[in-house]
Amino acid sequence: MAVIVTLFHFSFAVDDLDKARKFYGELLRCPEGRKVEGRIDYNFFGHHIVAHLYPNEIVGESTA
Repeated sequence: MAVIVTLFHFSFAVDDLDKARKFYGELLRCPEGRKVEGRIDYNFFGHHIVAHLYPNEIVGESTA
């Protein structure tokens, strides 16, 4: 029987890349991938996630 592994790619807006780096990189210990101005790529437990710096696109309540 073949095993199908589904991987995902998820991009999302953040208002602070340093906070995203502390959360995903330091707290969750996700390895950082490519570093391009305005975004950070992570290996999220085998999946690809990307934090994009788009402060005006944030949805939800402020935590500040």
